[in-house]
Amino acid sequence: MKLKEIAAKVGAQVVGDGEKEIKWVGSFAHATSDQISFITNEKYLASAKASSAGAFVVAKEEWTSGKPGILAPEPYKAFVQIENLFLSLQPQKWGIHKTAVIGERVSLGSPVYIGPYAVIEDGAVIGDRARIDAHGFVGKDCKIGADTHFHPRVTLLERCTVGARCIMNSGVVIGGDGFGFIASREGHTKIPQLGIVEIHDDVELGAACMIDRASLDKTVIGQGTKFDNIVHIAHSCQLGKNVIILPGTGLGGSVEVGDNVTISGNCTVRDHVKIAEGSTIAGGAGIAWDITEPNKVWFGFPAFEFDKVRPFYFHIPDFASLPERVKKLEEKAKDKE
Repeated sequence: MKLKEIAAKVGAQVVGDGEKEIKWVGSFAHATSDQISFITNEKYLASAKASSAGAFVVAKEEWTSGKPGILAPEPYKAFVQIENLFLSLQPQKWGIHKTAVIGERVSLGSPVYIGPYAVIEDGAVIGDRARIDAHGFVGKDCKIGADTHFHPRVTLLERCTVGARCIMNSGVVIGGDGFGFIASREGHTKIPQLGIVEIHDDVELGAACMIDRASLDKTVIGQGTKFDNIVHIAHSCQLGKNVIILPGTGLGGSVEVGDNVTISGNCTVRDHVKIAEGSTIAGGAGIAWDITEPNKVWFGFPAFEFDKVRPFYFHIPDFASLPERVKKLEEKAKDKE
């Protein structure tokens, strides 16, 4: 594709030779002469100057070091658009593999891809251009929106729904039973988990994420939400729009998370807690009570609002000398008696 065509697609300006043919993208350390890279900061100019890349996406014309380029106010954002442009040009395979198992009353969009050994159970509805890769499982009466992609070995259990343009990475399980028991010394009685999971549009779940079905109603993952790998959402949680959760984090049952919340890695959120809109939870934090004020940063285990505990953390290095200092004060006090 010519550089000028790429620039037009992403709404940016060409610098230099717009006829330059670009075949792919690359980092400035490893890109070849038919690839385009990007520069976001002046500190990379020396490395970029030595690069073999054929063109650059830049914020300032002089950053191209005399090579052709694309001028954009946010170079990395424009570069991501270019990556997606090239991906969209890659040939897609459609159809149903001969080893796939398709149940009765299944509604398949046009086109769709159902990969090797995938199972689509009775009454499932799969939207246009959806892709279910090898060994995927779609349970009875499930619904999957248009342009959604299930990577290999994704499991969607009965009656659960996934919206449009979602990406489910390998090993994701949606709709497993929530962990519900009536505890007793004589034995634990299982509580039936009769609800569903409802995942809205534009959600991406990393590998091996687990979203449990609700005990009665539904577990909800809001539009635009993104999870890294190995995130667990317990039964009946309600997550808002554009939530980000990083690896190793677990939410207890019936947690409510507002829009635009970020929860870092290895966090624990106690059941029935509410987290206000725009909150940021620092890595390793433990949320033990409601966060009611929006747009605050929380830190520690148990977590406290970071601005309130910041001075305390600055003094932690002094704690090692505290016993000796106290001992000296006690000795002085004895001397005055």
